[in-house]
Amino acid sequence: RQRQMCIRDRSFANIHNPTSIDVSTELGLVAVAGRSAISLRRICSGRLVQVIRAGNGGVVSLVRVSYRGYVVAVVKPEKPSIKTRDWLFVYSINGEFIGSKETKDWITSIVVSETGYEFVAGGKAGKVMKYELLSLEARNLLEDIEEVANLKFSITAMNLTKLEEHQNLLIGTSTGTLYALKIDPNCFEANLSKL
Repeated sequence: RQRQMCIRDRSFANIHNPTSIDVSTELGLVAVAGRSAISLRRICSGRLVQVIRAGNGGVVSLVRVSYRGYVVAVVKPEKPSIKTRDWLFVYSINGEFIGSKETKDWITSIVVSETGYEFVAGGKAGKVMKYELLSLEARNLLEDIEEVANLKFSITAMNLTKLEEHQNLLIGTSTGTLYALKIDPNCFEANLSKL
């Protein structure tokens, strides 16, 4: 017997101008980012679980939920300029602030790892940054890969897939190229191939 998703449109009617939506079937939650807040609701009932006011007064542009019970938000500055970049914020699903970090990028895509302890962010700077979820320590997954070291492109989209025993991070770029990073799930390290 197939399990059905039962999100009711009436239950979500009070979300104005959503900027990002993520679903965690493991937690039974839907995260909806609005202008300056994130609404967490139950999938089936639509019941409001938590409202998280994202930090620094900017606009929440992306939201992702880790099945470990954490919410990652990308917050764009209220008044963007050449000197300002996006901020990352991490909260528990109970609304507790875990940490924040200013990035060196305008982030366009975020993917949470299968383990739920790391996430990857990519943006206009063309870097694919791996972050530890709780400490926000960062490392560029592409910096040691010679094929892309000198290329100039923006990251436009990313998705994490699992094929056999490996995870693959698919990366779409502004040049129209799709790259696949083979990820070792034990250490979340990468090897590149061009599709």
